[in-house]
Amino acid sequence: MLWWIGSGLIAAWFILYFVAHKTGMVHLLLLSGLSFLLVQVMAYRKKQNVMKK
Repeated sequence: MLWWIGSGLIAAWFILYFVAHKTGMVHLLLLSGLSFLLVQVMAYRKKQNVMKK
């Protein structure tokens, strides 16, 4: 689920920053999206390590 949220936030940042040329707090969308994706990757790796044992 976090994959969708993170990807959506990054897509929203891309559209607002490069297409609509918005500035200001738009970069928080990028930071939030990357944070969601990082959390999801860490959870996925933990799950894979637990399954190996």
